[in-house]
Amino acid sequence: MTDKDMVNQPPHYVNQGEVECLDYIKQQLGDSYRYYLEGACIKYMHRYKYKGKELEDLEKHKFYLERLIREIKTIKIKALKNNQGM
Repeated sequence: MTDKDMVNQPPHYVNQGEVECLDYIKQQLGDSYRYYLEGACIKYMHRYKYKGKELEDLEKHKFYLERLIREIKTIKIKALKNNQGM
């Protein structure tokens, strides 16, 4: 068993600069970030059966799904505020 958290902090993303990779992607994609998250969900749901790391890939799917849910909630809240003239 390894102590590495391959879902929330994979070692290949640790100490790669001051900006978290997902924060940078969100900054670059803006409103389209949700589609990146959706694609990541699709990828991990598809490949979990084939790589021999079923639980890890399902946890990664959950990781991206939770972020997608938060992103859509944020978008909906912003839309409500904009429609109310806030």
